[in-house]
Amino acid sequence: MKLSVIMPVHNGEKYIKETLNCLLHQSLSDQVEYIIVNDGSTDQTSRVLSEIKDSRIIIVDRDVCRGVSQARNLGLSLARGDYVMFVDSDDLFHRRMLEILYNSAVKGNADISICNYERVSLLTHETSVGINNTSHVPATTFKALDVSQSIFNTFDGFVWNKIFNRKFLINNSLLFDDRLSICEDSLFVYKSILSANRICFIDCSLIKYKIDDSASASASAKFFIEDICCAVDELARFLIKANKYTIFEYSFKLWAERKCSWARTMLDGIYSASVEEIVRKYKLNDKE
Repeated sequence: MKLSVIMPVHNGEKYIKETLNCLLHQSLSDQVEYIIVNDGSTDQTSRVLSEIKDSRIIIVDRDVCRGVSQARNLGLSLARGDYVMFVDSDDLFHRRMLEILYNSAVKGNADISICNYERVSLLTHETSVGINNTSHVPATTFKALDVSQSIFNTFDGFVWNKIFNRKFLINNSLLFDDRLSICEDSLFVYKSILSANRICFIDCSLIKYKIDDSASASASAKFFIEDICCAVDELARFLIKANKYTIFEYSFKLWAERKCSWARTMLDGIYSASVEEIVRKYKLNDKE
């Protein structure tokens, strides 16, 4: 099996049919499996999934929603592909996305292969390039140390524009932190990038990422300020344990400052001891 595509979905009836249509008509169609974890959906997601007939699809139904991290980890435990990809149930994909990412990873013997993406506003329909400063990214395979001053700020913590070597994830015990309801993807992605020996980047937008969706996890982030702070702490601990904090400190602080600024914006002036503790602990620039 070449590739396992893992998709958690919770109440995704609005977009999942279109998203699956993009995936099932990919140019890379042989030796690909699609593991869909229906995470306690209470809308018509189950019905929509039951109407899609394709032998490559494996549907795992859960009666109770246990969160995206547990859903992804469950999908990973069932995966058989040499590489795995974690996608959301509402994004759209270039027809050759899987082929390009997979071939790049195999050619470069990469632990992770990353592609660029395009942001699409559901409100204005305006588009913009996701990763817009790539001049310093090596054209060949690289590792985090090669771009240590910018690694956390060049590559967003999104998990859905990357494929991962499955054995690499297993050998490094890399899983999603199921304590987190938000920023779990950033923590997983950055731990993976820091652990990887060979990374490929394809500066081509192969995914359309929908923004300004009031139902998205990021739209409800203000209810999970503690999770944002926990993710910052956990990444710092990971760096310190690996004796890499000093090397990546500059990029880490820029990323942490962005997260704290985001949290403060959502709090709209409400004081958060957790955010201020992160600012103090890591000596971040106080931009309040």
